[in-house]
Amino acid sequence: MRLLAGRVLLRGAAIACLLAAMPGHAQAVDPARLALGRQVIAIMYPPARRDAMMSEMVSALMAQIRGGTQLPPMFSDPGLKAIMDRAFASMPARLMPVISHNLPRMHEAIATAYAREFTAAELTEIVAFGRTPAGQRYFQRSGGLLSDRDVAAANTAYVAEAQQMNQQFSAQVRQEVTAYLGKHPELLNKAAPAPR
Repeated sequence: MRLLAGRVLLRGAAIACLLAAMPGHAQAVDPARLALGRQVIAIMYPPARRDAMMSEMVSALMAQIRGGTQLPPMFSDPGLKAIMDRAFASMPARLMPVISHNLPRMHEAIATAYAREFTAAELTEIVAFGRTPAGQRYFQRSGGLLSDRDVAAANTAYVAEAQQMNQQFSAQVRQEVTAYLGKHPELLNKAAPAPR
């Protein structure tokens, strides 16, 4: 469930930021509803635990991505495998400063999206549930479910399948671009960096 919540959080923030950046798309948000949206975020991600919660989610996701990533056979070489293992292991630490920097904006965007999507009465009910022991546990612990063995297995399988699809798709696009550039070689000059 927290996997879904984490993905919704990240996707929602990305969509909210994109929509807010579009000319003429900014909508006024009722300040009372926005305040309630912020309360939902504070319950889901208590400020004192936000970084730790995000770190746990990123670490779990990176482990699952690593488990589902199919590298070419040459990466069975111990030296190359060690390089890749170090690279994957370092990703959570590399990502956390970027996540921490962007988290306030993401949370504000999601609070704003909640304020647009839900009525004040609905937000009030969500906040009331979030303040109960079950609600607090639901919102704050569901991120830890990314580490559940069944969720991890499902995510690892998903990553492997998505990677295979992506490789096939990338190969197809490369072929199409190569064929197009073969017919339009003048475009290759535009791709070259300008001399300094």
